[in-house]
Amino acid sequence: MEAKDDDVTAAQDIPDVGPHEGRELELMLAGTKPLAMFIEVLPAEAGLIPEAAFAPHVRSGRLVMREIITPASGVPDCPEGLSVRHVLYALPEEAWRIEAMLLVCGVAASIRRWDEGLERVTGKLLGYEDWQIDAFLRKVLPKTGA
Repeated sequence: MEAKDDDVTAAQDIPDVGPHEGRELELMLAGTKPLAMFIEVLPAEAGLIPEAAFAPHVRSGRLVMREIITPASGVPDCPEGLSVRHVLYALPEEAWRIEAMLLVCGVAASIRRWDEGLERVTGKLLGYEDWQIDAFLRKVLPKTGA
């Protein structure tokens, strides 16, 4: 079911719209979030990813995990010598989303920006519904128009 414009406007105040920061594991274990992605810049932000909370579920096979570390040279305004660490967790039956998300991140790095299209693909991969993505984009994209 698609949301109407009034629904999308009202959705901006709903906590389930936008990043599920701090709730990823809970939602994944409930089966309502197929993929979670965490990013930190090394060494500056080391330790931000809640790996200890996810680790028992990866060991038990309830979740799968992939880590990739790349030079931060493709990140705008990032000082030389830093690396970007991506840690992704997926439900086993949704593991294909990990490679798809890494592809999206690679495209963003190669064009050195995120745009609405990449944000929409990212939202879909993370398991958001269209109305949630629309509401999130209304919050984060610059306002344009007359």
